[in-house]
Amino acid sequence: MNLTDIINDQHIERKVDSFPYLRYMGSKHKLSPWIYDIIKNLDFNSALDGFSGSGVISYLLKSMDKTVYSNDFLHFSYIISKGIIENSEETLSPADVEMLISKYGTPEKFISTTFKDMFYSKPELEFLDQISHNIQLLDSEKKRALAYTSLFRACLKKQPRGVFTVSGNLEKYNDGRRDLQLNLEQHFKEQVKIYNKIIFNNDAVNISFNQNIFNFDQNTYKPDLVYLDPPYVPNSDDNCYVKRYHFL
Repeated sequence: MNLTDIINDQHIERKVDSFPYLRYMGSKHKLSPWIYDIIKNLDFNSALDGFSGSGVISYLLKSMDKTVYSNDFLHFSYIISKGIIENSEETLSPADVEMLISKYGTPEKFISTTFKDMFYSKPELEFLDQISHNIQLLDSEKKRALAYTSLFRACLKKQPRGVFTVSGNLEKYNDGRRDLQLNLEQHFKEQVKIYNKIIFNNDAVNISFNQNIFNFDQNTYKPDLVYLDPPYVPNSDDNCYVKRYHFL
């Protein structure tokens, strides 16, 4: 390996290292260096990540300056890819954040009503109703996706087990860790700063999809490489992504 290759590898590894770790079942965050070693010598310019999940492999491919088609049937995974893969330039400004956390208008009470006494306290559920209302006021689809992405990670960090299959008295899981001491507004502000830093332009037209992988239009989009990491859903246990992440 020559010096140029070494420098390029280090550059890509630093980018992927900066990708926020999402508490997501089956995430390939820790395996991304190994996956990179497998694919870096392949000759390809575009790639389909058919089950994008946390978005980390799509981000790896984007860091390699490939055209990325990122797909997941889970809407929140699609939003993540929209916010950090398809989005190459837009970030959330301090003014955007202030607007997002402000008490503005009359938000629907869907979250605080539907999930009463579940997952979070009443004030935090009301905060989620308010910020969900405010996100719609952003004038950019990609900014909205980035705001939701920041909120998703905030919710995961505040949820003791990182999944939404356990509700009720969650105080028994409170072991004093910092993530459980911060409220959702504080988490959200932190996540915006983190995600803002990882937005970059790889000079490619990257596209996010939210569909059944069998419906992918391979005649219009013709990826050179296809990466498939399908979900694990055996009948005998609860490894169901919808069940675990329905709240997001």
